[in-house]
Amino acid sequence: MTITTTAYSITDDFTTNTSASYTSTANDGGSPGTWTFDTANLRLLGSAGNDASLIYTGLSYLNGYTEIQTDQMRGGSLIFRFPNNNNLFACYVGDSGHSTTNQIQVYWINGGGYNLLGTAAIAFTTGTLHTIRLTVCHRSIALSFDGTIIAAFAVSGDTSAGSGGVGSGSASNHFQKLTIRNL
Repeated sequence: MTITTTAYSITDDFTTNTSASYTSTANDGGSPGTWTFDTANLRLLGSAGNDASLIYTGLSYLNGYTEIQTDQMRGGSLIFRFPNNNNLFACYVGDSGHSTTNQIQVYWINGGGYNLLGTAAIAFTTGTLHTIRLTVCHRSIALSFDGTIIAAFAVSGDTSAGSGGVGSGSASNHFQKLTIRNL
């Protein structure tokens, strides 16, 4: 299996090099990173860059989620509703080996400005597989860790539909599976 698509979702398990299905870019003010499709270990590796993003092409959802399975997040992120580099929702994750140890920060990047919606504490030992989901429905945002909602936020103002993907900073981040789904 590699990328599985339906009218409402995509799932990439990184068993093959699916780089042609993505666009490498960066969030507002950042620089693109290095993305390695490590098919031998069934994962995508993200490193280098500054607020680097890898966005799945061909999707545009207003309501839905981005979900990842990961065993290492050193400031990596989940991205949803990405119409362009200056407008998106992102949650940045720090595992036990990151400077923001065992914490997730959720941002609404709106018109290039970073708006912190909130933070949540997690128990994330590096090397342990976890599932993280960022759900956005209209103006409501929910954050799930291993199937449990750990935070919810609301925003005012309208946002555009967009795609989803993952992000990486200067440290190494692992993505074993990516799902982007329309709700």
